[in-house]
Amino acid sequence: MTESTQFKHKISAQTIAALAPRFAELLPGFDADAFRTHALDGLETLALKARLKQVARAARGAWSGPLTELIEALPEIAAQSPALTGFAAWPLLQVIEDHGLPARDASLAAMRALTARWSAEFAIRPFLRADPVGTLAVLQRWATDPDAHLRRLVSEGSRPRLPWGGRLARFDADPNHTLPLLEQLRSDPSLYVRRSVANHLGDLAKTHPDRVVAVLSRWQREVPGPETTWLVRHAARSLIKQGHRGALTLRGFEPPAIVVDAFAANPAVLRFGGQLQLHATLRSTAPNAQRWAVDFVVHHVKAKGDRAPKVFKWREVRAAPGAVVQLKKNHAIRPITTRRYYPGLHRVELQVNGVVLAGADFTLVM
Repeated sequence: MTESTQFKHKISAQTIAALAPRFAELLPGFDADAFRTHALDGLETLALKARLKQVARAARGAWSGPLTELIEALPEIAAQSPALTGFAAWPLLQVIEDHGLPARDASLAAMRALTARWSAEFAIRPFLRADPVGTLAVLQRWATDPDAHLRRLVSEGSRPRLPWGGRLARFDADPNHTLPLLEQLRSDPSLYVRRSVANHLGDLAKTHPDRVVAVLSRWQREVPGPETTWLVRHAARSLIKQGHRGALTLRGFEPPAIVVDAFAANPAVLRFGGQLQLHATLRSTAPNAQRWAVDFVVHHVKAKGDRAPKVFKWREVRAAPGAVVQLKKNHAIRPITTRRYYPGLHRVELQVNGVVLAGADFTLVM
């Protein structure tokens, strides 16, 4: 999930107008007028996360009673308001994230109730930082809950590098903190949960690649089947792009016996906003069938003129002995929120099973 103008407008004056009477109804003494005034102050100038935090501050400031009562009211507000789901429910969880720590038990109970409306994956992270042992014990119990949303929260909320969530440095440094949770969830009946487990392992693989490959290898032996095969593939995808030999072997990608008959990137001069057209002709030289993980690596020009590689997945191929495989790919070079492009000479390389086999240059003009 990436922030955009479209997303920030999900938290709007209409959101605040819907929340104010609900707070006042369930919390006698809640100053709905003050809440509206503070929540709306300069709202249109704020980005998404800043809007959420402002609404949460406004709610906390409009209530002078016990914090526990405010937190306990949040699930009731959602329960009485069917429209408070998705982005509209996020401000309720933001109250917990920003202000709920002193009311730990009430906050955890509220997260459990609200996470089906909008994931509490961000709200739970301050609790994991402040009390990792106690909060992990709660997650251990939630991992067996009938609610798939809650089981997913166990994995997603404790991800060491959750996008937008800030890094959980303790968990990033030592996988032993969260691996027991993933062991409980590895064969979860919900793909929604298993996808989170795979993403969590992908986070851990950035710091502990060999450990993650060992875990995936053991899971593949202990619980073979299509669900585990999918999880292993998803969890190892970044390691495959990086050419990690253990991950490649785990997926059945051995060093390729291959000849590149042709590799081209067109046009040679590409205007920003256009598409780079890639073409490759690959010929197997092995006596047996091979599996190829075909990727391409774009070496983007950076601000200071140096270049940084980014690996993109092309496709997976099962090549018969002597097979000739032709591949085509269009790769757009256009504005995105996660990368800034600079003009100059770029390079694109063909990578098969982690081995760079060919390359071509193109010039990007802005």
